[in-house]
Amino acid sequence: TAGAAGSVSVPKSAQKQLDKLSAHDFDRLDAAIVGMHVDPFAGDVVHLTNADTAYGLRVSDYRILFDVFCDRRHQSIAAILCRTSTTYRKRHRQV
Repeated sequence: TAGAAGSVSVPKSAQKQLDKLSAHDFDRLDAAIVGMHVDPFAGDVVHLTNADTAYGLRVSDYRILFDVFCDRRHQSIAAILCRTSTTYRKRHRQV
C-alpha cells in the first residue's frame, strides 16, 4: 500500500535513541526514516501481529517500530531498537 506516504513523527524517546548511535548507524537509520515519507512500506518491513497499524522496518542490526495511519497519511515512530531475540516481544502501544 504505497499510497500512505506523508508525514513522519519522531517522538523525543525515539530521537534520544537515535542520538545514542554512531554516525554510521545514525546515517543509515536517518535515511530510512526520510524514505518513510515517500513509502513507509519500502524496504524490509514486516507487519507486527499485536496491532493493525504496527510495523517494523529492519535497518542493519536495528529495528524501527512504527505505526501507519493511512487515513491521515501519517507514520509515527514508536521506538528504535537494536535487534535482539526480544525486539518485538515487549512493544508497548503508545498511540
